[in-house]
Amino acid sequence: MKAFLLPALLFLLSLAPVCVSAQTVNHKKAEYENIRNQFLEEYFYEDSIVSTANIASYLIDSLRDVKEPDSTANSIGLKYSIDLLRKSISGDKVFINAYLNTGIAFFRLMESDSAMAYADMTRYLYPGNPSLIELYYNVGVSYYYNKDNEKAVKAWQICLKLKPHYELAESALTILKKDGVKIKSDAHVLEEYTATVKFDSDYSFYMNRANVKHKYKDYEGAIADYTKAMDFNTNMEYLYFTRGGDRMNIHNYRGAIEDFDMVIEKYRYNETVFWFRGEARRQIKDYKGAVLDYTLAINMNDAFAPAYTGRGTIFIAIGEKESGCADLHAAKELGAKDIDEYIKIHCH
Repeated sequence: MKAFLLPALLFLLSLAPVCVSAQTVNHKKAEYENIRNQFLEEYFYEDSIVSTANIASYLIDSLRDVKEPDSTANSIGLKYSIDLLRKSISGDKVFINAYLNTGIAFFRLMESDSAMAYADMTRYLYPGNPSLIELYYNVGVSYYYNKDNEKAVKAWQICLKLKPHYELAESALTILKKDGVKIKSDAHVLEEYTATVKFDSDYSFYMNRANVKHKYKDYEGAIADYTKAMDFNTNMEYLYFTRGGDRMNIHNYRGAIEDFDMVIEKYRYNETVFWFRGEARRQIKDYKGAVLDYTLAINMNDAFAPAYTGRGTIFIAIGEKESGCADLHAAKELGAKDIDEYIKIHCH
């Protein structure tokens, strides 16, 4: 969602709501149901919690991008999207992006309190979501337009907590100060709002939040949440494996090896986990251990190209050129990419 400049958004918000007939509403709902069905067919989604939220997000984006906005169509479409998102949330209480998009839809409907509430829920689940900053800013603008300066200040102060020196929020607060509005310290803004949002902290909460943090490359945050999810002793193989992957992302290779060891020793395993452990061992120059892991991966799946590539490059590095080149040629035949130049240099 784009962050609007204050004057532009004030103009947008000045558009008066339109009274519509029941017939028009039913017609538009049928139209959006048709869009929903086309979306399901085009993208091959099952009618599930995730697909329901994706359809709603698709509708919100398509309404936002209309060059000559139809207030009636937008209002009905946004309300329909909110219904879909709430359906998703009822099936998954920690579906972060469903909360975020519901907040965006409410903002576009100029229902500021509801937009703020869903922004708070999103922030509670994952404060690092980058779209939150713009949502809070725009909600603050809508409060300002409605002359609720106190709530506008809180929204903009949260922006600055999430992103210090965020220029739009700083400019907006400067405008209020020039207008003579007294602005209290923002020291406890986040704490006050967070205290009003309640969720049950369980396995699903931590796992879902970790997955979202991983998506936004907050790997340390994801590792922390995967670790908390382990306290519930559920789906441990997945938690060790994904935490190991994120430990590799922050170059904690020894920690990653410990996690992959747990998967291999206590749970079922396949070629992928041996390959990951081999990659981690390569990084700490445990070449013997890495070759062993690549070999175990190949023994489990002799068409697993990445293991041939990994083993081949190590063989060449330790002077076993013939074995290394054989592995690299095997990897190429299996579809490995970006190794032609390496083969050209080392195997001719």
